[in-house]
Amino acid sequence: MATSLRKLESFGDVAAEDDAVLDYFLATDAVAQIERTQAFLVLGRKGSGKTANVRHFTEGHSLSRSKPLNLRGHPWRIHAQRIDRGASEVEAYVSSWRYLIALEFASMVLEDSERPQHDEVEALTSLFRENCGGINPSLSDILRPKRLRISKFSLQPPILGNAIGGVELERDPADLQFGAELNALTASILETCYAIVANESLDPYVLQFDELRGPRKMPSMAFFETRSENAVSASLHFSSA
Repeated sequence: MATSLRKLESFGDVAAEDDAVLDYFLATDAVAQIERTQAFLVLGRKGSGKTANVRHFTEGHSLSRSKPLNLRGHPWRIHAQRIDRGASEVEAYVSSWRYLIALEFASMVLEDSERPQHDEVEALTSLFRENCGGINPSLSDILRPKRLRISKFSLQPPILGNAIGGVELERDPADLQFGAELNALTASILETCYAIVANESLDPYVLQFDELRGPRKMPSMAFFETRSENAVSASLHFSSA
């Protein structure tokens, strides 16, 4: 039955995070492209539907296990100190973002794992307990530690053939090894996740970043922003395939 627009009391709240947006969500071509992994970034002004898309994938129907990560309140000053001085200016924060993303995927994998006694699961769980206090750290706490501890019961990524016992996140300006060490740890985390997902036949995972807008002094963020009033939502996929 047709309804006159004059009889509608509201078109919804200004912001999707404050509204029951899923009750009247309309899937657009952007949604289909994200589902087919043909699009990974959504750029737009406030109210253009970015958060609505995130909520659709994380609260509504989705073939993948999706987790929302809102970067409002992200500790950008702390993140700015996690810089790889051995990389180019554009890639100076790639290693810290990779680590953050890998840890978020690992957290989801551990939540779904039903084999807590397996070596891979124990290794990841140990890493989380040593550095985050548990397998569900808040996004803002992942990069806060000054040093990442890696015990003999956890992961031992090799650097130039030598296993490292920890990764210092706060470095002297002359230290150029930060990126290499953190990338080695990230690679070990992802390889362990791949093994768990494959062994237990877990479903694919997706991270949905929202409000991805940080200081322009961080080149990795400036790359995504074309205008200061715009913000970004990003969709990142992980599976053993």
